[in-house]
Amino acid sequence: MAIMMKSIVFRAFLTILLSWAAITNPTAQEISGMNASCLAAPAQPDTILYESFENGPVPNGWLEIDADADGATWGSPSGSFSVPYGHNGLCTYSHIRSGISTAGNYLITPNIEGAKRVKYWVCNQYSTNPEHYAVMVSTTGTAIEDFVLLFDDSITGKPTPLVWRRRIVDLPEGTKYIAWRHYKVTDSHTEFLKLDDVTVYRSIEGPEPATDFTVINIGQNVGRLTWNYPEDYQPEGKGNEELQLSGYNIYANGTLLAQIKDVSILEYVDSTYSLRDNPLQVEYCVTAVYDESIESSTVCGTLHYATDAILYENFENGPVPNGWLVIDADGDGFSWGHYLNAYDAFPGHNGGHCSLSASYVPGIGPVTPDNYLITPKVEGAKRVKYWVSTQDANWAAEHYAVMASTTGTAVGDFVILFEETMTAKPTGAWYERTINLPEGTKYIAWRHYNCTDIYFLKLDDITVFGTPASEPEPVTDFVVSLIENNKGRLKWNYPNGYEPDKTDDKDPLQLAGYNIYANGSLLVHIQDPTVLEYIDETYSSRDDQVEVEYCVTAVYNDNIESQSVCDKLIYDSQSDIILYEGFEAGSIPEGWLLIDADGDNVNWDYYPWTMYGHDSEKCIASPSYLPMIGVLTPDNYLVTPRLEGAKLVKYWVSAQDAVYSAEHYAVMVSTTGTAVEDFVLLFEETMTAKANGAWYERTITLPAGTKYIAWRHYDCTDMFFLLLDDITVYRSTETVPEPVTDFVVSLIENNKGRLKWNYPNGYEPDKTDDKKPLQLTGYNIYANGSLLVHIQDPTVLEYIDETYSSRDGQVEMEYCVTAVYNDNIESQSVCDKLNYTITSLDNIQSDTSLKIYPNPASYVVRIEGLSRSKSTIELYNALGICILREETHSEKTEIDVSRLNDGVYLIKVVGGNKTTTEKVEIKRP
Repeated sequence: MAIMMKSIVFRAFLTILLSWAAITNPTAQEISGMNASCLAAPAQPDTILYESFENGPVPNGWLEIDADADGATWGSPSGSFSVPYGHNGLCTYSHIRSGISTAGNYLITPNIEGAKRVKYWVCNQYSTNPEHYAVMVSTTGTAIEDFVLLFDDSITGKPTPLVWRRRIVDLPEGTKYIAWRHYKVTDSHTEFLKLDDVTVYRSIEGPEPATDFTVINIGQNVGRLTWNYPEDYQPEGKGNEELQLSGYNIYANGTLLAQIKDVSILEYVDSTYSLRDNPLQVEYCVTAVYDESIESSTVCGTLHYATDAILYENFENGPVPNGWLVIDADGDGFSWGHYLNAYDAFPGHNGGHCSLSASYVPGIGPVTPDNYLITPKVEGAKRVKYWVSTQDANWAAEHYAVMASTTGTAVGDFVILFEETMTAKPTGAWYERTINLPEGTKYIAWRHYNCTDIYFLKLDDITVFGTPASEPEPVTDFVVSLIENNKGRLKWNYPNGYEPDKTDDKDPLQLAGYNIYANGSLLVHIQDPTVLEYIDETYSSRDDQVEVEYCVTAVYNDNIESQSVCDKLIYDSQSDIILYEGFEAGSIPEGWLLIDADGDNVNWDYYPWTMYGHDSEKCIASPSYLPMIGVLTPDNYLVTPRLEGAKLVKYWVSAQDAVYSAEHYAVMVSTTGTAVEDFVLLFEETMTAKANGAWYERTITLPAGTKYIAWRHYDCTDMFFLLLDDITVYRSTETVPEPVTDFVVSLIENNKGRLKWNYPNGYEPDKTDDKKPLQLTGYNIYANGSLLVHIQDPTVLEYIDETYSSRDGQVEMEYCVTAVYNDNIESQSVCDKLNYTITSLDNIQSDTSLKIYPNPASYVVRIEGLSRSKSTIELYNALGICILREETHSEKTEIDVSRLNDGVYLIKVVGGNKTTTEKVEIKRP
C-alpha cells in the first residue's frame, strides 16, 4: 500500500552544501594555507555579485549594522583590515569587543534580485578561538527584523596555517538581501570572524560527479571499482572552468579508502576483504575532487563479499594457469592458449587478458578444433559462473560445451552439461553464463568443437562456487491487451522478491532482462530489467483474425530463463480502437494539448508521488490542492490529438483522497478546433471515493464529427488530485463490452455475503459467434475497489463471500462485478452495497479498513489494520520529501511525531499490494 497525504506547506527552501562534501567528513571542505595574492572574480554570466573585499572591508553598496552597539562591527577596528589575510588576498572581518553578544554584527549585501545560491569562504583568526555566525536572508528590506535565518555555523579552531572553509547555501525564492550575522560569542573566546570571496548566483549548480560507476567482485573477494569522467569533462581540454578536476576520493562504508590524484585513473581494485572468512556487505562511493579539496556528490554501489567461492581465474597471468589442463583432442597442435599473439592482442572481460581457442589461426588458416580446457580439482563444487565471447561479430558461430567429470580428467570422463553456438551483437561482446553442477563434480571442462573457419572463442572470469544457483523466479502480473491500430500491449511486473533499486551481488542469479515469445517463437529479447512493457505491431495490418499466445520469461545472468508466464490475445481484421493512452511514459504524451484556463501555471501532469494508475504505476492528474503551493481553483483542459471517426470514449477516473474527493470535471468535445470556446459539454460529475484512490470506469458516446475530446477539471477547490488513466477511443459503439444484469447482494447464513447476477444483454450461453470481436470469458468481482476474485467460467452467476463470517464489529462493503471479455477486457462495473452485522469474538480487522488516528494528532499517530506480513510507513512533508520511514510486521503501530512542526503531512503505507493516501494534521494545544 502506498500512502500519501495532502498537506499544508511550509517551503523548505534551504539546501546547504558544504563544498558538496558529506557533513560527517568535514576535512573535505577545508583548504589549507594563506595566499596574499589577489585573484580576479570568475567570469560567469550566472554571477549576480562577486566581492573579494580587496578595496575595503565594507564595499560600496554593502551595509553593516552594529546590533549589539559595542562599537566593534564588520571592518572595525579599521587598522585590522591589513592584518587578517583573506582567502585570496584581503578579506572582511567582524570583531566582538566585550561581553556576551546575542545581537552581534550584520554585514548585508546590496540588492540581489533573482539570487538562487551564495558561495563564500569563512575562517577564524586564531586556531584556539572558535567563532559563530549565521547566514540570513530578506525578501523585503535591510532592517534587522526583515531577515530570517537560513544557516547557522560554528567555526572551530584549526592548527595554523589557517584553514578557510568553503560554504554554499541555496536561497529561497524572492531573496533580495543576504546578511552574515556574527553573534553568540564573547571576546574572551574569540578574535575575528573572517569572510571572503562572496559569489551570488542566479542558478543552482554543483560540481559534476563521476559517471558510470560500477562495482563487481572479480573473484577471491576482490572488488573492482570503475567509473568515468564527470559529464562534459574534456581530459584533453585546457581546463579554464572555475573548478578544475584534480582527482577522486574512494569511500568504503563511509570511510575514506583511497585518494586518487590522477584524473585519468578511472579504476580501483580493493583487496581489503580477500582474506575474510565471513560474508560482508560494502558500500563503495566515489567523489570527483576539484581544486584538490572540493568534492562532488557521491556516486555509490554495493558489493557483497561471499565466502563460498572455491576457485576464481581471470587468466591475467597466462592463458593456461598452473594446475589447469589442456587437451588437444583433434591433434592439430592448436589448443587453448596456443596462439600467444592473440592472448596479448585481445582483451578479456574485465582485464587485459583471457584464455582463447581458435577455429581460424592467422597465418595458418581454418582449423577444426576439439580442444578441452580443464580446471584443477574442485571438490564440493555446486555451480560455475563464467564469461564467454567471440572475437568477431561477423564470424561469431563458435560452438562449445561445458562438461563435468566426477572421476578424472580423461576425455571419456566428461559429460555435457550445457552447449551453445555463439552469437555477438558487437565485436567482442561478453556474455555471462551460470551452470549448476551435478553432485560429486571434481573437474569442469570447456570444450571448443563442432565448428571451423570462424575466429576465436574467448573465456574469462571463471568462478566456481560451493552453493548452487536458486530457482529463477518468473515475472508476475502478466497481461496482454489490444490497443490502437490492432497492436498488442504486453505488461508484466518484476519477479517476486526483486527490488530494482537494490542489487545483491551475493545472489548467483542476477536479473538481466526478459524474453518474449509469440506462439512459441522468440519475438524479442529485452536486455533492460526495468522495462516492463512491450508493444507488438506485427499484426497491425492483417486482414484476417488471428489468435496469438504470448509468453514472457525472466532472464538471469543473460542465459538462464525462468518458467514462462502466458496469456492469449485475439487480433481482429481491423481494430476498432482509434486511440489508447495509459500515460506510462510519466509525462503528457506527444500530440496531446494542455490549456491552463485559470492561468495559475498548474495543470494536468504526471505527479510521481500521487497514487498509482488504474492498472499500472502511472497516470496523470490535475490538482485542486498542491502541497508545494496550497489551495487551487483549477480550470484545466486535457485535450486529445485529432480523432477522425471517433464514436465512443472509455476512461478511468479517480479522486486521490477519499476524505477530499469532491473533484469536479467534465468531458467535452469539439467538432472544429482546440480553442476553449470550440468545446461543448457532454458529461460532468462531482467525484466520490469509497476508498483512497478507488478507480471508476466511464463510457461516453460521442457526437458525429467529433475531432477532439477534452477533460476539464474545474468548479472545485481545496480537494487534492483528480486522476485520469487508460483512455480508449473507439471508431464504433458496437464493441463496448456489455455489463452484467440483475446484480444483487444479500446477507445469508453465518454472516456470508451472497452475490448474484445475470448474463450481459444479448449473451446466449448456448450460442457462440466466433465472428464477434468480444467473447465473454468470465467475471471480476471487486470489494471496496479491490479485486476479490476472478471467475473464469461465464456460466457461473453467483459468488459467496465468507470474508466477514468470523469478524467482530460492523462493516459496509460495496461489491462490484464486471463482465470480462477475451480474458482481459472488462465491462463497466455494476455495484451494490451490503452491511455486515458481525457478532463473533474473533477480533481480526479487515484488510480493507486502515485506521489512522488521532487526526489531528499532537505527539503520536496510531495506525491499525496493517498487513499481517509487512507494511512500510512513510511520512512526507509538504514538498513530497520523505522525513520518516518505518517497517512493521504488526497489524498496528505508532509513529512519534512530537518533534515535527505543526501542519498537515502526507502519509504513505505500503503493504498487502494496496495503496492508501491520507493526510494527517499535527496540531498542538
